[in-house]
Amino acid sequence: MIRKPCWDRYLLLLTALVDRPVILLLAGVFLVGCGGRLDQSFFEGSHDLPIKARPYLMFLPGVPGALPSDRERFAALRAGGFDGDIEVFDWTLPYSWFGALQQVDHNRQQARRVAQRLTEIRRAGPDRPISILAVSGGPIIATWALADLPADVKIDRVIMTSPGMSPDFDLSHALAHVSDRCFVVSSVYDVIVSSLFSQLFGGMDRVYDDTAGRWGFRRPPQGDVEQYKKLVNVTYRWSYVIYGNFGTHMGASELPFVENMTAKLLIMP
Repeated sequence: MIRKPCWDRYLLLLTALVDRPVILLLAGVFLVGCGGRLDQSFFEGSHDLPIKARPYLMFLPGVPGALPSDRERFAALRAGGFDGDIEVFDWTLPYSWFGALQQVDHNRQQARRVAQRLTEIRRAGPDRPISILAVSGGPIIATWALADLPADVKIDRVIMTSPGMSPDFDLSHALAHVSDRCFVVSSVYDVIVSSLFSQLFGGMDRVYDDTAGRWGFRRPPQGDVEQYKKLVNVTYRWSYVIYGNFGTHMGASELPFVENMTAKLLIMP
């Protein structure tokens, strides 16, 4: 059941505005939202392997869309040992930020396009390692896309960081198309975006409550027990501070964390 925002949550927002981190976040929403988009959507990996054997990674950005700074994220993945191809699928266009958050029909249509693209990649390379990296608003696009794949199409691995959707969202149909594991990076300290903002403005699934970005995913009563064995919740640890991750919504996007943690999740056996 969708929970509607209450006035006490708006009061909570007004109270939180005295905190410097919230002010910086709100400023970032408007300043980054006015910036440009990533002008390249495909980044080739090492040519040591033929293309049909080269690892493939689809990147699904959050609601700001693909940004020029994502190039640094990809460089960090390379530094961490991932040498495959990276394709950016900016599902937000022509929207961004709150527009992308609220356009459910558009987002479902984009998820079908993602499914078509993944099917093409799998058909072209039946043995090619295929993974998805989805951040913030991107995980629900990944979830819908995986569920839309043909019955015989699977990808190898999924990494979701700070998912902007309900912890109880049923992932069963999506996990059925994952042959290895689905890693979910969350932080109980992600209070501002994955709790306060999601309660005020709703998550990507339009549920007005805390998201999996704070708590990870848990199997709902109707969830498939066998499929959920593929789900691995990676909860925040204070040891991640050495990688610049202080548990905020964007902590998992800090470059040292991407290089030393996210890349390892991609390439580990």
